[in-house]
Amino acid sequence: MKNKIIIRQGSEKDVDSIIQLFQRQFPEHWNQDPKVFWKWRNEKLSHKKTLISLAEYNNKVIGYYCIEPKKINFFGEIIEVGFGMHAVVDPLYRKELSIMQVTEFAYDLAKESEMKFIYGFPNNNFYLIQEKIERWDRVSIYNTMEVKTIESLDCNFFISPLVEKDFDELEFPRIKEKIIRLESSKEYFKNRFFNHPRSLYKCFSIKEKQSDENLGLLVLKIYKSETGHIIDFVKTDKVSNSDIIKLSNNFFLNKQIELISFWQTNNNFKKAILSTYDKTKEGFKTNFYVKFLDSEFKNKNSEKILDISNWSLPMGISDAF
Repeated sequence: MKNKIIIRQGSEKDVDSIIQLFQRQFPEHWNQDPKVFWKWRNEKLSHKKTLISLAEYNNKVIGYYCIEPKKINFFGEIIEVGFGMHAVVDPLYRKELSIMQVTEFAYDLAKESEMKFIYGFPNNNFYLIQEKIERWDRVSIYNTMEVKTIESLDCNFFISPLVEKDFDELEFPRIKEKIIRLESSKEYFKNRFFNHPRSLYKCFSIKEKQSDENLGLLVLKIYKSETGHIIDFVKTDKVSNSDIIKLSNNFFLNKQIELISFWQTNNNFKKAILSTYDKTKEGFKTNFYVKFLDSEFKNKNSEKILDISNWSLPMGISDAF
């Protein structure tokens, strides 16, 4: 190669070149309003700007990796972490550039930002590279739990399509469980689901039948017209996990969706599922990994972080859903 490959920090100014790389690599995912989608992904879902590592050759982006700053509720303490996604190198340049060169640059940026660790859900082609070469730690490789919809279930609550004013009316509840989970907010729910640029989700307000009081938010998704996903929810103490299941079951039943799928990483929600349905089965696999960036934090907390039973992970935490 006559010219040198440059690895540098990227920004929103590089969006056109980044999208060109994505369209070469993932045309099925980046053919609908790609610039709007990229800006939403990188500007609306975090409290800080995303950390972008770019590999560039002759002013052409040939490698990309992104870390999205996030706040995690770690047993009641809010800590700064990152969500790693979209690791890609143009196939035409893979002899001259490895994905590790691109990701290592991003890891250095994350360390400078004082992130404790990065988490991610690498696909089956990439997770072993992260584990064996990049020294990511496996938290779990788990399957979704799937159930078949059953007859309509009685519930003291109902769901109605979410509207803007519902966010103002709802007093966003604090999570009381001493677990590890993404620190959520009204703004996050609004941007992540309600204002999704491709309108992928069915967003609902949870209301009490007697008072019409707004008691929570429920996000569902119909996948390929055949499977219902329970994506995320937030609720007050009046609404139980069993109520969430009943509301979801009844919605999918009404839409003639026979299969419901969800991540079984919240133990209390899993118990409610098992008490509602006689039969369950395992669905598709998800790889969940973390890369520690702070050695002191790792030495003190790795055992807790690497125990999947300590986590509460809704499907919506992953960019795959």
